[in-house]
Amino acid sequence: MPRIGKGPRLYKRKTKRKNGRIIASAVWTIRDGEREVATGIFAGEAERKPPKAAEDALAKYITSKYQPSRRTRDIEDIDIADVLAIYHAHREGIYIERKAKQTDITEFADRIGRLNDFFGGMMLVEVNAHTCSKYVKARRRPGGARRDLEDLRAAINHHSREGLHRGLVRVALPAKGRGRDRWLTRSEAAALLWTCWRYREVQTQHRGALKNQKIETDKRPLRHIHCVRVTVSRSRPIVCRSRARYLLPACSGSDSHQEAPATGAIARSPARTYAALGSNGCNHIALC
Repeated sequence: MPRIGKGPRLYKRKTKRKNGRIIASAVWTIRDGEREVATGIFAGEAERKPPKAAEDALAKYITSKYQPSRRTRDIEDIDIADVLAIYHAHREGIYIERKAKQTDITEFADRIGRLNDFFGGMMLVEVNAHTCSKYVKARRRPGGARRDLEDLRAAINHHSREGLHRGLVRVALPAKGRGRDRWLTRSEAAALLWTCWRYREVQTQHRGALKNQKIETDKRPLRHIHCVRVTVSRSRPIVCRSRARYLLPACSGSDSHQEAPATGAIARSPARTYAALGSNGCNHIALC
């Protein structure tokens, strides 16, 4: 009788030595029949149980082997996980073709993962306003839930365009939140400028009578601030190169900033910059 295959599993490949010298350290690998896939995770000499990172690599390998069905079926028979898997493979190919940023690819994969954690195991027919509202409550952030559900809607529409299901499925989205369009007032901008101007770098003393005490140095790392004056008529984002963005409680900036024409001034003196805010009818300042 033929031997029954064990399926993909973790295997500890022992250390390789030659003439008493180590030429290859012990590593955890994935054995799948005659195929061996490296995980890149080193194994200790006395380690017998695989670490979580190796188990995650095995889970990812098993998931990548799964191929969802690509034949026309009724929505009562289609798992939402299959719909998400097909859409993920489709979008991932587009991202690679366009040479998209790794952050965009990671964020998309995270959204698909959250949707799969909640909707995986449900049938496509179960997507309705009730289940979507339950997802919004579970997500706790209406804005983030809306973005995730937009991907779910796109996945279902892609599945339909491919001719893989019969029936109509609608995704109910939560109300769109108000856009962030807040600028710093003159008093807020002045407070920010003075704070950055007066700030001195704090370092820990490692020797002497003041050992382990934090003292202020003569370094002024926040004096380099790029301020852009804007009028109320300009609502598009403006790029500002500032080393003090973490001091801002609110900002209209985004990852898709475009350079916009505007008059700018380097904050050589807080008083000069503050006085310049009132010129040309400018009452607000944008720092991103």
